[in-house]
Amino acid sequence: MSINMNGNANDTNYRYTMDKFHVTIGGRGNGIYTVFNNIGDVCKSMNHPIDVVMSYIAATTGSNYIAARNTITGTHKTDELTQIILEYIKHLVMCPMCNIPETIPKIQGTKKNASIILCCSACKNESPIKSVNKRIDKGIDIILKYLKSGNTWITSKGTMVQQSCPLNNLCDLSDKLLVTDETLAEPKESDTNTINPFDFI
Repeated sequence: MSINMNGNANDTNYRYTMDKFHVTIGGRGNGIYTVFNNIGDVCKSMNHPIDVVMSYIAATTGSNYIAARNTITGTHKTDELTQIILEYIKHLVMCPMCNIPETIPKIQGTKKNASIILCCSACKNESPIKSVNKRIDKGIDIILKYLKSGNTWITSKGTMVQQSCPLNNLCDLSDKLLVTDETLAEPKESDTNTINPFDFI
């Protein structure tokens, strides 16, 4: 089952969709945990790494993330997780200028005083991520840590327009090519994207 990335279930024409979380519960007693069976597909839809998204969900729910199994400790329902990921998308994925989820985060500033800006492949806008609450602040910290560690931000062919702005991890490093999954799968025809407002979450 798919849901609209803008959170509006009534907009049947919205083209940016992602799979709804498919989770199962494992373990028992103090060892109970939630398994994210389709986290790869969910993250691919918004072009964000699994480790970043899962770390955010774990931090938001007060859980521990076990990367080897794509699980977090405790029992968590799909509806709860859906609201968490929609807030993540609104503030950490959506372009604040055109309301399209085709952005790549980029580090701006010095290594000791770095911040994140979203570089939009649709409208070419570069916007800083605003601090709106502690959850989003934690998300910014997670993304910063991921990029500062030298990880490459991988995007999915067909969900992103070609980037025009530099996509380097640190502003004082030389530009790097954006890595896509084109080398991992046969080329597919790109989707036609349309702009839709995102103002109801």
